[in-house]
Amino acid sequence: MKPTPALAIAAALLVPLTACGYEGPQSLPLPGGVGNDGYEVVVVLEDATNLVAKETCRSGDVVVGTVASVELDDSYDARVVCRIDNDVRLPANVVATLRETSLLGEKYIALDVPSGAEPEGRLAAGTEIAADRTTAQPDTEMVLGALSLVLNGGSLGSIETISRELSAALEQPGDVRTTTRRLASLITTLDGRRDSLVTALDSLARLSTTLASQRTVISEALDAVPDGLAALDRQRPALTRTLTRLSRLSATAVPLIRRTKAATIKDLEHLEPVLAELNTAKDDLSQTIERLASFPFSRNALSTIKGDYAGMYGQVLIDVDTINALLTSLADLAAPAAQRPAPSTPGEEVDAGTPGTVKELLDSLDLSTLVGDLTDGLADGLAGTLDLSSLLKSPTTARGAEPPRTLAELLTGGAR
Repeated sequence: MKPTPALAIAAALLVPLTACGYEGPQSLPLPGGVGNDGYEVVVVLEDATNLVAKETCRSGDVVVGTVASVELDDSYDARVVCRIDNDVRLPANVVATLRETSLLGEKYIALDVPSGAEPEGRLAAGTEIAADRTTAQPDTEMVLGALSLVLNGGSLGSIETISRELSAALEQPGDVRTTTRRLASLITTLDGRRDSLVTALDSLARLSTTLASQRTVISEALDAVPDGLAALDRQRPALTRTLTRLSRLSATAVPLIRRTKAATIKDLEHLEPVLAELNTAKDDLSQTIERLASFPFSRNALSTIKGDYAGMYGQVLIDVDTINALLTSLADLAAPAAQRPAPSTPGEEVDAGTPGTVKELLDSLDLSTLVGDLTDGLADGLAGTLDLSSLLKSPTTARGAEPPRTLAELLTGGAR
């Protein structure tokens, strides 16, 4: 049996194809393709619908390369390897878009600069355009599928209902106009209060932020609410009794307040001048209260007391009349009661035994007895805090000199 001419021709064609590594129709280069020359760029697509190898890569609707392969990576995204002609220089900021040449045309990868952006840099070999820089335009199958869902999934009936209700509403133009005017008025009012609305929204945002930062505190407070309610429930009888008694107290107090209203108002009116005088004397009152805190000593005197002694400075101003009155008083105090002259009446002569001059009066005074009585009284009054007897001793006494016996000797330095 001789081989037919058809078999001979098929065998003749199969031998060179096998020798060239034929892997199906997709391994054959298309006219105008790049072939195996050029640099590769990887494009990651979330959905590479019907995109296969040997499709074109375009920039500005000009073919610049071909799709070398389409594979699925570990994250189930399509990794499309585009082989770009070596003579083509693409910007580094290009984005990839999966498009169609026509309604039923072929798919291709568009590598273009985003709208409104300027070309930057150069797209290097091996660059990977991530999924966030790639998109896929809706194709015919997607549009027909969505339309089928609307028509077969019951949405068409909803559209019919909406159309019918709109027709019924538009049959009454008066109501439509009224509604439109009210809507326009509402929008105008909202527009006029735009600043207030923005401020309220900002305040609400700040409040939400504050509440979010205090979430733990709010959670603890809400968790404590049941315990608080339980405590109130346990104290409900006591609270009820308290409120009942408060009601009785109000029933008694209200008539009393009404009866004493006039008297209370009069008392307050009478207090007005007192309060006015107190307000006038407020400075003196403050000083008096301040002095009461250190009574019987003044505040300045307290700083002079150092333990059991006190240091101070004094200035005494005495005239002749004051000295005469002082000496007369001292003479009356120093004389025994039996020797004190009776008060003289006008025209009565003075007893000869009474001292007639200041010199005689000074000589008749016993200074030691007088000063001793005074120092003892002062010492008793100061509760022993000061030893005035030792303070009044003259320095000459310590050297053995005789102290003055009379006030005249004290004033004249002991000279008679």
